[in-house]
Amino acid sequence: MAERLDGYERISIEAADYRDFDAADWEFTWEPSRGNLRVLNRAVVADDQAFALYWSVPEEEWDDSRAVLEDIAASFQPKG
Repeated sequence: MAERLDGYERISIEAADYRDFDAADWEFTWEPSRGNLRVLNRAVVADDQAFALYWSVPEEEWDDSRAVLEDIAASFQPKG
């Protein structure tokens, strides 16, 4: 049986301008039992390996926490 994300709503799926990597961002919201979450799942291909940078916060904290996401994304270093 497939799992699903209750209340899932896609915001976007698009190529991402992320340093020198091939990358795409999948952004969506969903409603787990504890309240609405907003998610950015960044798929990254580096050194012939695939990585995912997954950021999930309560929807009302999205704008205020965006700087933290950018810091995390800037520090990503693939091991290859």
